[in-house]
Amino acid sequence: MAATSYLNSVGKREDLSDIIAVVDAKETVLTSSIKKGSKKPTNAYVEWLVDSYPSTSTAGTVDGTEVAYTDAADFASTRYRIGTYIQQFRRVPGVSRLEETVATVAGVNNPDPQGVAGATEFARAKAKAVVMVKRDIEATCLSANGAVAGTGSVAYKTRGLGQWLSASADSVALGQSNVLLSSSQIYSGNLSAFTEDSLRGVLQQRWSVTGKGGDLLAIVGSDVKNSVSDFSRYLPSKTSNTPVRFYNQDVNSKMVSSVVDIYSGDYGNLELHLSAFLPTTRTGYIIDPEFCELRTHTAPYFTELPDLGAGRRGIVEAIVALVPTNPQAHAKIDAANA
Repeated sequence: MAATSYLNSVGKREDLSDIIAVVDAKETVLTSSIKKGSKKPTNAYVEWLVDSYPSTSTAGTVDGTEVAYTDAADFASTRYRIGTYIQQFRRVPGVSRLEETVATVAGVNNPDPQGVAGATEFARAKAKAVVMVKRDIEATCLSANGAVAGTGSVAYKTRGLGQWLSASADSVALGQSNVLLSSSQIYSGNLSAFTEDSLRGVLQQRWSVTGKGGDLLAIVGSDVKNSVSDFSRYLPSKTSNTPVRFYNQDVNSKMVSSVVDIYSGDYGNLELHLSAFLPTTRTGYIIDPEFCELRTHTAPYFTELPDLGAGRRGIVEAIVALVPTNPQAHAKIDAANA
């Protein structure tokens, strides 16, 4: 009779570790960084005013001249109403009755990089749904979506930064045509041609509109981040047009560093943050946090639905609107293919 072998052995236990390994640790940079609007939306359509100063004059005034009625200036002529719509976000976690009450799932209590864990399968599903709503909001705010007016079959949509920071208005303008960016505030060339001079040009044009530099937030895709990092790694050669690579190196630590997280220039300081939620890896938004906020009607919350026999279900919902209070305070990198 043959000896018992591993292949035909009956009763072997599974070697299943009590771990759920989650590699996904994407950060919601924009919604974590900008202001949370103090005014709660009270309508599906959210609007506000933008203004600017008239052009300066060096004409002077003749001594002793009277002021005519026609000399009066309309200082309200530069004021406009702009707006967007709110957007409702929803995720629906659900777990069957047997999965919740009978199954013992390995690693359910093991937290992932977003801190998600729970005593039961449904508790973990609920926590993941909250994270997903936050990510949905981040992706929407960083998108190039245009504003959408809701109907009985179409959801309201808030306008994404990619469309706000544009030289052309979307089909639902809502006053956007009054706050369009100049083409010089947007880099739209090939990524391979994006240099420090390109970035400086975008920042210079933004400064010429706003008159202020200061500390700016740059939310960028991985390809844009690589290009900015290369600013510190290459110098033009004096003998040819070929760039010469150099390093920032700490000899004692034997470590080569080529990381750029802050770019400081004549027209502002950029704090660079990578984001996985941008429309493309070649996209970047340069934001003055003073002029951008998230108006929240309803922060992410959970409501449990009745269990009709299939198991526990619930809804995680949020209602928000992205409000760049004056889009011309910002700039954009919208590079074409390398």
